[in-house]
Amino acid sequence: LALQMTYGLALKTGRGYAVEAVGTAYGRARELSRRVQDPSLVIPALIGLAAHHVVSGEIETSRDVALEMLAVVERLGDPNLQMIGHWALGAAQFHLGELASSHAQLSRARELYDPAYHRPRVWQTGIEPGIFCASELSRTLTLRGYPDQGLACIKQAVADARALDHPQPLAFALLFEIFAHLARRNAREVRRVYDQLAVVCHAHGIAQEVQWAAPLAARAMIELGDTRRGLRVLEEGLAAHIETRSTLLRPYYFVLLAGGLIRAGELRRAQQALDQSAAIAEATAQRAYESERARLQAELLAMDPATADAAEEQYRRALAVARAQGARWLELRAARAYAHFMLKGRRLQEARDVLVPVCAGITEGFDTLDYLYADGLAKTLG
Repeated sequence: LALQMTYGLALKTGRGYAVEAVGTAYGRARELSRRVQDPSLVIPALIGLAAHHVVSGEIETSRDVALEMLAVVERLGDPNLQMIGHWALGAAQFHLGELASSHAQLSRARELYDPAYHRPRVWQTGIEPGIFCASELSRTLTLRGYPDQGLACIKQAVADARALDHPQPLAFALLFEIFAHLARRNAREVRRVYDQLAVVCHAHGIAQEVQWAAPLAARAMIELGDTRRGLRVLEEGLAAHIETRSTLLRPYYFVLLAGGLIRAGELRRAQQALDQSAAIAEATAQRAYESERARLQAELLAMDPATADAAEEQYRRALAVARAQGARWLELRAARAYAHFMLKGRRLQEARDVLVPVCAGITEGFDTLDYLYADGLAKTLG
């Protein structure tokens, strides 16, 4: 059992969570642990399996493993193990687009977190549950419309990881700080944190986090005006994910690529990127950024007067998906884009009706570009 766990840990650190041998090692460890009288021994194997399946894009399988984990720990009645189960379930639910449920699970995990118990586990699994949970929670907070709380949450996780002095949790937390800055459209901070992450990963042979972060850093290049280089690096990052079977974030990366291609005026390729994003999302049940994909699809369609009706349908879909998921930050983006579309058609009152209530519902993140652009348009309409 210990050999399989050690082998799985070494593989996922050096080659990535999604490679087939990682799933085999943790699956074997799960079977071996079931032969032991102590059921708590299955938990480290289930953590590894949940991570393997979610990174491979098998999100519903990862959720099922998390539910198995919760069932085991609830029978044991151990709140320390329950913390891990709630965290694993919340992580899978985020990618399924179930943001409210994800937030509830991750928040419950944070309540149960005990550093004295959980921090030493990092040397067994490479995972520090509190830091990993806080990282996941920061992204959920941001998309739910609390970008300031999300940024504060991930900055604390990074500080905790530095104090722990283990490279794997630090790499994970820095990755999620990049997510936070990109959501706030702060490209310079994305680049700064990416440089820190690259140093950590290259110094310690950590493969996955720097690979995940490369397309995010490339999108920041595009925001900073280095469009051609950013597009090239983003496409190279997508190709690298195919080699390591890391499927989880590919739908999101294709959305980022589509946005960059629209900016570059390469509309045919942008449509291809959106089509690829939709196909992978359908195959993997990755729904977290479905609203963003619909918004960009609407922007493409809106460029041709002949497809204006189809564009409006996609704008409405982007809003509906964001609202259904509780993704208030994505709702703000969709509302601003839709209002701008209606303003071009001189539909001022309709544009007001869409945008003003959404802006009024935002309670923080007032210094972000998304809010400033939306608020400026709302004042113009008003």
